[in-house]
Amino acid sequence: MISETVSLMMLISAFISLMMLIGVLAFSKKTYFEDIDKSFEYPLFDTDEDLQNAIELEKKQKQKKKDD
Repeated sequence: MISETVSLMMLISAFISLMMLIGVLAFSKKTYFEDIDKSFEYPLFDTDEDLQNAIELEKKQKQKKKDD
């Protein structure tokens, strides 16, 4: 009875491991930046106003954390 339970547990764990491996391999093919050259160009399109807004937002978030 114990050997049957262990065998069943090993079979289930092998199935789960195989599904996880397939998932990792499938999702690793999809990258966030599909075009590496384009990802390096993103900062070039930021304006001074965008940069100042980001700095102000960061300051507000830090102040909010200090207040909490």
